[in-house]
Amino acid sequence: MTPPPDTTEQTLRIDRSERRSRFEVVARPEALFDIMLALWSVYGTHDRAQQQELGKKYFDNFRKAIPGELAEEMERAGMTEGTMWATLYTYVAANAPVGDDDTVLGWLADLDKDLAGEILCEMAWEAEPEAVERAIETRDPDDLAQVLPAVKEEARSCVSAVMRVPVAELGPTVARVLRTVRETAYAPHLQNFGSAIAASAGSTRHLSGALDPHALIERVTNGIEFEIPLGTRQLVLVPTVTLRPWTLITEFGDSLVIAYGVADEHLEHDPDAAPGWLVRFHKALGDDKRLRILREAANGGTSLGELADLLGVAKSTVFHHIGILRAAGLIRVVFGKNDDGINTYHLRHEAFGDAHNQLQKYLEVIITPEGNRS
Repeated sequence: MTPPPDTTEQTLRIDRSERRSRFEVVARPEALFDIMLALWSVYGTHDRAQQQELGKKYFDNFRKAIPGELAEEMERAGMTEGTMWATLYTYVAANAPVGDDDTVLGWLADLDKDLAGEILCEMAWEAEPEAVERAIETRDPDDLAQVLPAVKEEARSCVSAVMRVPVAELGPTVARVLRTVRETAYAPHLQNFGSAIAASAGSTRHLSGALDPHALIERVTNGIEFEIPLGTRQLVLVPTVTLRPWTLITEFGDSLVIAYGVADEHLEHDPDAAPGWLVRFHKALGDDKRLRILREAANGGTSLGELADLLGVAKSTVFHHIGILRAAGLIRVVFGKNDDGINTYHLRHEAFGDAHNQLQKYLEVIITPEGNRS
């Protein structure tokens, strides 16, 4: 993901014998997943943190607050690479029972599956299945070497390390790491972020009863139109503060897992403060390039390359502007459905009506079309 797009997307695959009998939507209320996404950001190979709302300083301090002895244990267990945490996060979100942090930690501590083997399947999905199965069964370095070329180069050392952890120890190790990080680096934010995440999950559960899954995805992600793959049996929605304003879309077997930023309404506590979204909405409009992007998006949609050519700037600059527009709810992202797979950007017309209503509510006046107050 270089640079981070409007939607951070990573696809993970694994064969799975268990199939659910019906499609279901799951909203995860646990803050533990926000911690895993923070570790994904901290140990990522590119400067993801600068693109996230919390900012680089937050993630620098987060990393410094992880105890040195724990960081060493994580390195020995292959947990100091971002892709590893993306895989662990997706696996746990798709499989752990829904509850609170302790429910998930207890499930991990008692996990008797070959978690390392499933991780290898995830990361080396392009390798020959027989070779992957052999490496999992033998744990032989020579067999593992046959499938490592299919793993992203930056993750190979971590995969090798995690495959050396005894099967019965990896789940408890992950649980111990997460528990300690929760009690140290994440502790100053646990109450505030945890409450916001739980409230957001509750809101999503309520919406899931009224909206079809595609409309639900568009609503909670603030403008992402994503086609649920055929064969998906579970849509897992994970509210996060860490990733705001970005979205992470991953897959595990027949589960589609989407991490989305919690809404401002769940984070803000000052009753006199202007709604954060309303502020972002008007700031987003205060730039000529962003207004030109919106005009193109309103004219049937546009692509990143077309916008870069139109504005005469680098694609990374366009990403920056689109991120601001996405955070303000002004852009709908439609994942590529044609042969070239190019994402397109469209205007979210409803955002203007929402902004008008929020402004009236905040000002506590009714603004008529004639400009009168009542």
